[in-house]
Amino acid sequence: MYIFIAVVAASAYALQGTLMASFYRKMDPLSAISYRGLALGLVMLPLLAFVPVEQFYKTSSFFGHILLCAVLAALGNWLVANSYKSLPVGVAWALSESFRTITAIGFAILLLHEALNPYQLGFIAALLVCVSILCTSSSSSGDSGKDPARNANPAATYAGIAFTMGFGVFIGWSMSLIGTVARECNPLVLAFEWEFTIGLIGVLLAWGRRLFKGKEYGLASISRLSFGKIALYSSPTVIGTYGFAVASQMGSIAIVSAVLSVSTVAAAIIAYLLYKER
Repeated sequence: MYIFIAVVAASAYALQGTLMASFYRKMDPLSAISYRGLALGLVMLPLLAFVPVEQFYKTSSFFGHILLCAVLAALGNWLVANSYKSLPVGVAWALSESFRTITAIGFAILLLHEALNPYQLGFIAALLVCVSILCTSSSSSGDSGKDPARNANPAATYAGIAFTMGFGVFIGWSMSLIGTVARECNPLVLAFEWEFTIGLIGVLLAWGRRLFKGKEYGLASISRLSFGKIALYSSPTVIGTYGFAVASQMGSIAIVSAVLSVSTVAAAIIAYLLYKER
């Protein structure tokens, strides 16, 4: 059952990531990930009315862990948002998810001491191989599209790949820790606090950037319409993060992390439908 929940979470993550790529490409990436986190907080806020008060107190005892995870995730999201400026959405997502999966599994085994039997290791390996084959065949076939983001020079392309690698390390670490916290907390409260705090960390980073580099490097201005679109485009994250937390409660974090990599297939399909990218 938890594998099915992880697949649903992966699909939701892929949808929001592909939709948000349009904002990452046309506005300052740090501002975009900041507004995304704040918007997610507003989207999830009404849902918290159905959560018992004691669940909030229980989650508050893990505030330090959640804050660390939010800092890691904010840095990771900032990096991957930059990668969309020089890489096709499907390629950027496939690379970032590959690095994230490897990092998350490594943390789960080495630091969280999760014991995986040979059958589970074989399942993870087979899943990663299948996803890699599907994404490679998708990205190498047909028209590569006409978006300027995909006509970048080699230096920009290599930078984009480096950004996805950084994302994988930061998010893999963050999600491994969040998975362990999820086993002790209400998944909805955890999802709210993590995603909203990511937005707040992004705002603080933008404020610090403005302080050191000048006013024009602060948080970009945004219209109500654009903020509403960000809230809409990022809303599948609610399903993704909630589903990840629930799946982590039910099963192995390493396996859940591996299953999330199927989002690369969904992202490739959605990117082709929305941006005509392969």
